[in-house]
Amino acid sequence: FADPALAERLMHWLVRQTVAKGQYVFRQGEPSEAMYFIESGTVNVELDLPGRTLRLKKMGPGTVFGEMGIYTDAPRSASILAAEDCVLYRLTKERLDILQRREPVLVSAVHRFIVGLLSARVADANVRIGDLLK
Repeated sequence: FADPALAERLMHWLVRQTVAKGQYVFRQGEPSEAMYFIESGTVNVELDLPGRTLRLKKMGPGTVFGEMGIYTDAPRSASILAAEDCVLYRLTKERLDILQRREPVLVSAVHRFIVGLLSARVADANVRIGDLLK
């Protein structure tokens, strides 16, 4: 957030959650009802495939996960497993909808943040695909 005051205001809408190492935050295929901001610890993003599980990436403090389903209403596309004890901040779809009505400037900042995040992920994926094709 360009304005730290907006980040502070957002904190009032988030619910703090602790997740122990080895616990799933959510599993692939479950309904998407919230996105999460990582304060501490790391999580693994896992894709469940027939007969095996593929770890796609590791995410740590300052990153966000679970946002895609909030915007698309699609089931979870991957599972999130706590690789360490984690402190997360959860923003539910319901709270985001309330935020949309009550705090339009704040929710606009959230949307811009998520768009930037998704754009960076697409750019990273494009680089990785390019590397694979070399």
